[in-house]
Amino acid sequence: MSRPNKLKVYISVDVEPRICQSISHFPIGKPEGFQALYGLEYVCNTLRKHNALGLFFVETLHHHYFGDELMYHVSPFLQDKHFEIGLHIHPAWTFFKTKQKISDDCANLSFPQLENYIDDGLSQLKKFIPDRSIRFFRSGNLSAGHNLFQALIKKKFQYISTSSMGYSYATKNYHAPYVIDEKLIDIPVTTFQRRFIKNQILSITGVSTLEKKLILNQAYDKNLDFVMIITHPFEFVDNNNKMIKGNCKRLDDLCLFIAKNNDRFEFCHDLSLLKPCQDTILKTPLLSSITTMVSNKINEYY
Repeated sequence: MSRPNKLKVYISVDVEPRICQSISHFPIGKPEGFQALYGLEYVCNTLRKHNALGLFFVETLHHHYFGDELMYHVSPFLQDKHFEIGLHIHPAWTFFKTKQKISDDCANLSFPQLENYIDDGLSQLKKFIPDRSIRFFRSGNLSAGHNLFQALIKKKFQYISTSSMGYSYATKNYHAPYVIDEKLIDIPVTTFQRRFIKNQILSITGVSTLEKKLILNQAYDKNLDFVMIITHPFEFVDNNNKMIKGNCKRLDDLCLFIAKNNDRFEFCHDLSLLKPCQDTILKTPLLSSITTMVSNKINEYY
């Protein structure tokens, strides 16, 4: 017996440069700018080829090092209406303005600090895409806490995508998506378990094509409403600026699988389509393709 609704597949892309070791090795170390963004064109072209939707979380606090240079490069890719745009921030970038190291974990920052960083990042993003509504937010390292939630509510954000299912609010009786003070909804990145290995987040390049198919089919069979997948442009290009064929194929294969099985799956980028659902940890018996993108365990804030 088939389920009445399709499984919504969110392909979220964190569009950002990389700080690397530039702060700890300042002033010798350099952040990775354009090189970290070269894969963005491939991601956009692949999504368009399959008529897929993308949810792009754009980091903008890097302007404290790069100025407007990187955003001039990124902004043309953000005009496509197939791509929903959200804000993404890494407060550590402000080091290049203040020369003071600050936690990049939004769970450890005060309400006034977070309010300032959100205003800073949002004004930079709106400078380049003034006509786009920015309702969605993701913090660096998938970190979150009460102060961040309250700052986002004050700034009229409606949705945050930070925590991983199975990690956040584990001792609370919330459903996912998690409703925060009835004004903000936290849409977690989907997690799964490999045999004998702790929970992993569902990413494009950290999960083989076979595993993704197993996870998607399992999510569909368990009647989940959605899966949230995460990726970054820098995962598709190596240090010599050459495309990483295996990773590129994983994105292409995923989009092709969803497109060919559109009786069961659908691409989505509008988080308002989601409804509350139970936390479910998906499992795969495979031990291959261990992801390097592991979410930190989220602390409790209530």
